[in-house]
Amino acid sequence: MRLETHTRGTGVPTLNRNLVHIVPVLVPPLEEQRRIAAILDKADAVRRKRQQAIALTEELLRSAFLEMFGKPVTNPKGWDVLPMDKVIQRIEAGWSANGEDCRCKEKEWGVLKISAVTSGRFQANEHKVVEDIAFKKSLIIPQRGDLLFSRANTRELVAATCLVEKDYERLFLPDKLWRITPDPNIANTEYLRFLLTDSAYRRLITRKATGTSGSMLNVSQAKLLEMYAPVPPLSIQKHFAEVVWQAFHMRERHELAFAMSDSAFNSLLQKAFWGEL
Repeated sequence: MRLETHTRGTGVPTLNRNLVHIVPVLVPPLEEQRRIAAILDKADAVRRKRQQAIALTEELLRSAFLEMFGKPVTNPKGWDVLPMDKVIQRIEAGWSANGEDCRCKEKEWGVLKISAVTSGRFQANEHKVVEDIAFKKSLIIPQRGDLLFSRANTRELVAATCLVEKDYERLFLPDKLWRITPDPNIANTEYLRFLLTDSAYRRLITRKATGTSGSMLNVSQAKLLEMYAPVPPLSIQKHFAEVVWQAFHMRERHELAFAMSDSAFNSLLQKAFWGEL
């Protein structure tokens, strides 16, 4: 018996609860229920392990950063310390265009929102569709390896950073997001990304942000460039960069595996529901 065939009402359909009490329900034997539950538990365990592996990527990379370089604020390994205006070669601000809050279709352009960066991982779907592009504008289109920085947000989210993991063609940065390019003879984006993400170092940045309490805070380029940072030898930074991209590649594999395990779990769930498992 399908319950929806017994609903009443022209607006919001309702179901008489007395009817629910008399509807027969197929209940397989207890042993069969246990067998089905065991299968679903195993499938769900595989799915959750994939999720955990994905979530651990950032934590593992932060641990690798601290092990290789030490805490940036205390600099226990005694690296050379340079002002950021020597470490950073260029800071480029994007252009904020008015747009519709939906995802781009083929051949449409999108301007990123600051939420594309705030999680610490580049979220390409966080954008608005832009119809009228001023092509005379110099658009900053994110490419693999770019370091993005959110100059404006709440106190908890301002100064968020991320690395772009692949090339994009029809997305561009707004003025509240910067692309930071280090001097290639001094630092790389992978090292800078985890330096700027370090909790103690990031607090130093947010203290320089201007704005009233509870409002959108802003970090100026001048304030960021006047900061100092430990700068390890470039050879060690390059080794760390290899670790970062290996971890990103592994995370991508885990995400593909999770999608497959999630699909398999849902398929098993449907089969169990229809008594086909």
